[in-house]
Amino acid sequence: MYKKFKILIILYLLLLLTSCSALSISHYKNQGIDFLNDGYYQDALDSFDRALFISDGAVGTTQYDILLYKAECHFLLSEYDKANHIYDVLLKIDKNNKTYEELYNKSSAYLKIIELRDALNNNEVEKAEVLIDEIKKLGLATDKAVEFNEAVFLEKSGDWEKAREAFADYFIKYSSDKNAERELDFLNTRVSNTRKR
Repeated sequence: MYKKFKILIILYLLLLLTSCSALSISHYKNQGIDFLNDGYYQDALDSFDRALFISDGAVGTTQYDILLYKAECHFLLSEYDKANHIYDVLLKIDKNNKTYEELYNKSSAYLKIIELRDALNNNEVEKAEVLIDEIKKLGLATDKAVEFNEAVFLEKSGDWEKAREAFADYFIKYSSDKNAERELDFLNTRVSNTRKR
């Protein structure tokens, strides 16, 4: 009788610990979501990390959700490599998940945008052209950074007319962008001077 009672107490304590652990995971996950929604991305990451730590290696829907939120925080902090790594891991776990694939492609495209900026800054026009094509294939053709850098690419490749058109279209969408305004002014002058010759 005493042994059965002892076993029941141990089982009860284990159940209680498991329940507390699940509550803590849920608490930190929800806290992280609140921080994320309020724009406190680093605090959100800390909460998500606590939830994953408490999970102690458990893998399930809750942990996948936490990883998705964590990747979103990294993305919003412009830590595209970290976000990309998480999406890659999730995609390896669930190869047919279209959401994971889209997010992986988006973060991959943003990594390529960084490469594109570097290529344009180093006047590597051919490399920039390849990167623009790769970014578009990843589904990010209408992103602000892509549109700006594509216009810069056209300018650096010497196609003043198309560059002017690209910056004019860009400036219609993003009229508060002072860099685009300067580029457009420069290209308007360049194109009109070329036509006078």
